[in-house]
Amino acid sequence: MRVAGLNDKLDAWARSAEDLTAFAVPFAVLMLLFLAFYLGAMSSFTISVDDEYAALRIHPAAWLPQGRWTMYLLETIISQPVVPYFPLTLFGLCAAAAYLMASASLRFVTPGFASYLLFFLFSAFPTLFFILAFAGNVGGIAIGVLCTGAAMLIFSSVLNEEDGISLRPAKNVGKAIAQIALATVAVGCYQSFALAIVVGYGAVFVSTMIYRERYDARFIIRANLYILFVFLVSLLPNYLLIRIVVMVLPPAAGLEYGIGFVRMDTLIEAPGRVLTSALRDYAAVYLGSPA
Repeated sequence: MRVAGLNDKLDAWARSAEDLTAFAVPFAVLMLLFLAFYLGAMSSFTISVDDEYAALRIHPAAWLPQGRWTMYLLETIISQPVVPYFPLTLFGLCAAAAYLMASASLRFVTPGFASYLLFFLFSAFPTLFFILAFAGNVGGIAIGVLCTGAAMLIFSSVLNEEDGISLRPAKNVGKAIAQIALATVAVGCYQSFALAIVVGYGAVFVSTMIYRERYDARFIIRANLYILFVFLVSLLPNYLLIRIVVMVLPPAAGLEYGIGFVRMDTLIEAPGRVLTSALRDYAAVYLGSPA
């Protein structure tokens, strides 16, 4: 019996070592690719006017009127966000881990040559590339990307359960809470991560639907309602924080910026105009308008 128990433990340790190797090797490759791609940014240290303000800022409360409470907490821990090397290295670590989690959720379990090349697009998408130029933002962007990848992976595990999506079983309630927490932290880093969550979840849903050949209306409706639920609940703390800050703090620079993210009064007063404007902007972006 002792020998059998020892063998079981050795087998478990061997499987753990294999799992670690399966993660560590592609993670190391991705980090090397990241360092190669961002070599210019890593080997120079130029700061913008915004970086100067961030470096000399006495208190990180400036983030709160914008609803970016995660950035506030992060800058409370890391009091000086504008330093060489560290911000981009942190982003590289988080981006590599998030890419592996996102790949696993989309069933690219073992990264191949094409998957490694796509990492360049994932970690240097034009929007990310420009926002990373502001060192004060980089730490929050890193955490937001990591949380998005983790939320996608948990959502994938929910979709792949044999009985489908259900918020009743205790294990799925826990997974739903974990996803909402991750999405909320990501949105607290930057509001645009709300859209990243939706796009990532949509990709996981389509991948799972094709892989499992689940084209029934019940699965499709429940999956999309689940995505909508996570999206709306993760926005709620951010919206409430902005409103609380507006009520508690005296008028200050930055409040208008934060309020502008959520304008429910405009939506209620003129929903048709808001919808038409949004659709017009979407069409301009996706149809390649020169403007």
